Amino acid sequence: MLEALINQLKREASPAGAPALVHLLLPRPGDAQLLQWVQDEVHRLGHAYGTKMMVGALMASHPGYHFGRPSVDAALALLFPAARAARCYVSQRRILRGDYHAPNFMHSCHLDLACKLQEYSVYVAAMIDGDSRMCLSLVALDNKLPVNLYQHVFVPFAQRWGGLPDQVVTDHGKEFVLIGFVCLLIQQLSASHRHSRRKTQWRMMLCVCCVCYSQFCAVCLSTYRYDNINMNIEHGFG
Repeated sequence: MLEALINQLKREASPAGAPALVHLLLPRPGDAQLLQWVQDEVHRLGHAYGTKMMVGALMASHPGYHFGRPSVDAALALLFPAARAARCYVSQRRILRGDYHAPNFMHSCHLDLACKLQEYSVYVAAMIDGDSRMCLSLVALDNKLPVNLYQHVFVPFAQRWGGLPDQVVTDHGKEFVLIGFVCLLIQQLSASHRHSRRKTQWRMMLCVCCVCYSQFCAVCLSTYRYDNINMNIEHGFG
């Protein structure tokens, strides 16, 4: 009877709806096998993957099986309870925002890109102050190369507002690596930059960083060592 029902589902599934029914026809792994596979994936990928992403990783590694979210979540809770609890705490904290700390203006500045129009080569960069929710910078770009975000978004923002915030918050996109590098560099050059960010000394250091990086990019472009597509600077300088 069950086999006849499965065959009927196969016959009635249209090409558009077939992928949605495939997972119903696949076998589920046993408990011991599921625990072993989940443990292998966590060792391979780390503890950052939650239930949804872990299901996707398992389906990619074992395409012949169906993995239910409740069973995968139970396996993660059994094998790595501390890591799962930590992810739950971070997710809940982001939802409630109860621990968000921005006591004053320019304490936290959030930088991100809106890429809804990327098929038209339009990227909108915005920088928002965490305390006042004020938009401190709003710039439209034709690409998201790190050098363009640095020169057209970050440098004008720092010059207009007289320095760096205490912290710049971004996601893990590699378009922000240059801005993060400059922030760390200036922090190393001046341990007291938080208390003197509006002084002339800080502005001089920022100008030095701008000039040095602009000259470095010019050399890379002239020697064909800057990859505009992959946003990387190739190594191999003699």
